[in-house]
Amino acid sequence: MSKEQFDFTSEKITEENLQLFIDQGVKLYNKTNYEEACRIFEKLSAYDNKYHIILTPHLGKCKNVINSLWSDDDKRHIENMKVLKKYGWVDYLKYVTAPASFSFLLAAISKWEAKFALIDLNFNGWLEIFAFAFLLIMTIAIHLVMRKYTGSRNLIRCKYCGHYTKYVNPNASNFLNTIVNLCRVCKRTYPVPDFYWDSWEGLEYMKQAHSVPEPEFYDEFAIFCEKHKNEFETWRLNQERLK
Repeated sequence: MSKEQFDFTSEKITEENLQLFIDQGVKLYNKTNYEEACRIFEKLSAYDNKYHIILTPHLGKCKNVINSLWSDDDKRHIENMKVLKKYGWVDYLKYVTAPASFSFLLAAISKWEAKFALIDLNFNGWLEIFAFAFLLIMTIAIHLVMRKYTGSRNLIRCKYCGHYTKYVNPNASNFLNTIVNLCRVCKRTYPVPDFYWDSWEGLEYMKQAHSVPEPEFYDEFAIFCEKHKNEFETWRLNQERLK
């Protein structure tokens, strides 16, 4: 059975489908689908305590986002996405109308035989000129109307504050990315969830390397480790055994 046919909500976890649940949970988490990822992680945690240990940080992030309140901007984004789901195809028409308009302009120019031919009643390229003008106006109109909605296309929910912000690849490692990869609401760096970096191992690595610029990260991680002391200590002991 393919993932598309598998019902992760109603199906129980077995040894045979365990990997399907794991892969789907990781995929949903990385795609910022916190609600569905949380449901799968909770099922995995109930299935085997070792998954509860591993997934504790991810469940913490998911529940933090799920419990956050919508702002007016968030509500506007949700409404925009509903419009795009129905009429998003309209925006792509400009990629047809724009080149088509200029093809008509080129056709008209090719018929321009004299310097002032465009005001010459004998000029036979008027149809192309009108087609060019009509398509150009249509292109501009589509852009002006749809840009109100298309700005929502590349937004994700920040894993810290739960508000919508621009997506930037969390694994891109360059100086510029550190500057621009900020949540537009809470200003925290790397707001996009990543299954590895949000795991015990990833969080501990960032703590030891001191690679996160804002001090809130270290305070929150210390509080989280204390709150989930049993899970953190169990993970840490397991890591020591693997060395």
